[in-house]
Amino acid sequence: MLKTKRQEAILSMLEATKVVEVVQLAKDLRVTEMTIRRDLKELEDDGQLVRVHGGAKKAGFSSYTVISHEKKAKIHTEEKKEIARKCVGLIEENDIIFLGSGTTIEYIVDILPAIDLTIITNSLSIFNRLQGLNFRSTILIGGRYRHSTDTFYGVFSNEMIDKIKVAKAFIGTNGIAGVNVTTTYEDEGQGNQLVLNNAEHRYIVSDFSKLEISALYTFYNLKNIDALITDSRIAESQRQYYERFTRVL
Repeated sequence: MLKTKRQEAILSMLEATKVVEVVQLAKDLRVTEMTIRRDLKELEDDGQLVRVHGGAKKAGFSSYTVISHEKKAKIHTEEKKEIARKCVGLIEENDIIFLGSGTTIEYIVDILPAIDLTIITNSLSIFNRLQGLNFRSTILIGGRYRHSTDTFYGVFSNEMIDKIKVAKAFIGTNGIAGVNVTTTYEDEGQGNQLVLNNAEHRYIVSDFSKLEISALYTFYNLKNIDALITDSRIAESQRQYYERFTRVL
């Protein structure tokens, strides 16, 4: 049996039983237990299951619930401040950085040191926060405006983003499901993808509440970033899981 067919069979069995065992899979599919373990690792790397002792279980992710920017600003504030401090620790003098939209990233602006920086953003709220601060340059990416996220997005925005190169990009997310970094709006996700592709160092910022959550559109893979920056409320099992794909700060 070809590997793709075998892995499809494993996922089909998992859908039916929720948990599968290496020994039984090897017997049913007439391959070695080592082959099954390799299959399970590949499927886990793709976010399609979670390996457990002796087998695997179905990956269970909750769906993201859309809430307003104003409500987001009032929840998990201490965790967001902790994440912001970690992000600022990565920023160096003369950096060109991109700050994506989101209430977590807004806290980065509040504690940025007075050093020589060029800051680019597509978030109106972040741009407004930057006014009056003495950085080398502040660039607002324009385009179509979405009030609920306070973000510029779309064709015009992406044309501008496609032409820039940055040292470091800090991008938020509505949820991380397996290796998939997701967002509610596909058009904003496309912009985030462009930013990350054009960054020398790529960082996803997420508080603990967005882990094992899936929103509509996948815009990036954890394997392709420099680090997932989160807070100390992340469970140790989650940290160990995500460290298979990237650094966890």
